[in-house]
Amino acid sequence: MGSGRPESEVRRAVALLAALLALQGCAMFHKPLPVHPKVDLERYLGRWYEIARYP
Repeated sequence: MGSGRPESEVRRAVALLAALLALQGCAMFHKPLPVHPKVDLERYLGRWYEIARYP
């Protein structure tokens, strides 16, 4: 009756906060991916996009 926010907004804010906390927890537990020290860019140039034409 005299509250500043409707109940739906409060529920939405709580749900958003819970989702953000869950995603933050997942982001903390990843291992860094190994990176190859040298990539031959000439090898990856060419007609690789042609594969997308085939169904």
